[in-house]
Amino acid sequence: MAAPPFRLITLERLTFGFRLLLVLALLITTVILVIPVPAVVPDVIGLDKLEHMLVFSVLAGLVDYAFPKSHFNLVKALLLLAYGVLMELVQWPLPYRSFSLLDMVADGSGLVLYRFLGSYFAGMPILRLRWQSHVEK
Repeated sequence: MAAPPFRLITLERLTFGFRLLLVLALLITTVILVIPVPAVVPDVIGLDKLEHMLVFSVLAGLVDYAFPKSHFNLVKALLLLAYGVLMELVQWPLPYRSFSLLDMVADGSGLVLYRFLGSYFAGMPILRLRWQSHVEK
């Protein structure tokens, strides 16, 4: 009887996959944050902040699973916040972008969101390996 596909995945392979996804997500996020915004995109109040929050929540999850030897902690959060601040500083001189403290607050809110909701992902079969391996060490 064959093992389910997710049982063939080792922690090392899972970690490598999440590291690749993290690099890809950071590249895509960086490009999106520095390219000009088309004039046809409507400026919906709060939508930009919600996008920041969701992106940083996903980035937090990717960082957490890409570096599984510790839970999502202050170091991981500060590195992501530093990335958010850097992106705001990059946007500051761009004529088609703007610097926003509220964007940084939304980034931080995304990290808090992951901190509270991230444990719900631990029950998913393919992701459970990360948590079981952490507990066993």
